[in-house]
Amino acid sequence: MNASNKEIIAIDVPSGLNADTGKEMGACVHATQTLALDCFKEGMFIEDGPSVCGKIQCLDIGIVHEEKDGIIWIDQQLAQTLLPIRSNLSHKGTFGKALMIGGSQSMPGALSMAAKACYSSGIGTLTLMMPDSIADLMMTKIDFAMRIIGSDDNGTFGKETIPLLKDSIKNYDVISIGNGLGRTQITKQMVQTVLKSEKPVLLDADAFWAIQDCPELLNRQAPTIVTPHIKECSMVLGMESKKVAANPIEAARVFAKKYPEAVLVLKSHSTLVVQGENEYLWSEPNSALAKGGSGDILCGIICGLFGQRKDALSSAILGVYLHALSAQTKKDPACAGPDDFLEQLNHLFTKLRKAT
Repeated sequence: MNASNKEIIAIDVPSGLNADTGKEMGACVHATQTLALDCFKEGMFIEDGPSVCGKIQCLDIGIVHEEKDGIIWIDQQLAQTLLPIRSNLSHKGTFGKALMIGGSQSMPGALSMAAKACYSSGIGTLTLMMPDSIADLMMTKIDFAMRIIGSDDNGTFGKETIPLLKDSIKNYDVISIGNGLGRTQITKQMVQTVLKSEKPVLLDADAFWAIQDCPELLNRQAPTIVTPHIKECSMVLGMESKKVAANPIEAARVFAKKYPEAVLVLKSHSTLVVQGENEYLWSEPNSALAKGGSGDILCGIICGLFGQRKDALSSAILGVYLHALSAQTKKDPACAGPDDFLEQLNHLFTKLRKAT
């Protein structure tokens, strides 16, 4: 069958694939698509599963479950229920005030892309905190955001930024940190300062390098969303990245046990959203997202949604959905990029709002 060069449709699970462990058991059918019956099997998304299942769909065969159990699939029906309501009698303060901290001389674009995604996802007001070396450049890229200019030390934030950050935090409803921040001792101090505050926080990119020695700071009362890829997650968990990549579901559960209040968005070819025992999955791999900047777009979308919903888990789930579909452009995946994803957001919001 595998050598036939024909389309292969697997019913429930490809023959030869262990539905629990995701490992091939000797000879195994490599399917073009897999039609899972009633529910998805974890083995489809770990170890060898993704490479042998092809495109995965779930078919309802009429089994009645007393309650929802296991991993929940992220789809349009779920996304519709999570879309923030926007009253025409509202004002900009209704939809949240976000502070996005990041940028450096070597990576100014990361903060720029995250900011554009945040603004395009409905945030009320947006302020960017950046080092002085890129302040003028950023304002040529973005004219809708206010700015806080931190001190500069060779293209990254300087130590004088710390008291400025402590004084600024109180003015915002949600804070994101990490995009293009750079890996310095000041970065560590800034991330710790934000996590020790009582404000909702979204950690991305270099923020994970900054907390690998103090991950206990993730056990905080205020809402916390983290959006690592496989390697960044391995830093926080102290696990080998190969182990996390082989079984991201298990790694996400380890994270949820250690930090039950935090919302984990674990990015890979399939994306997991986990908080405590709540587990959600998006699994429609798209190589268009395998580019620098796509993670910054996701961070911005989630930040913009949180400003409106004020709920970490639902903002992360909807953000993952919108981010994934924004990459389904008419362009070849090799040619699509962050700007194309941003252009798609309007169509996706409009489609969801009409469907609700």
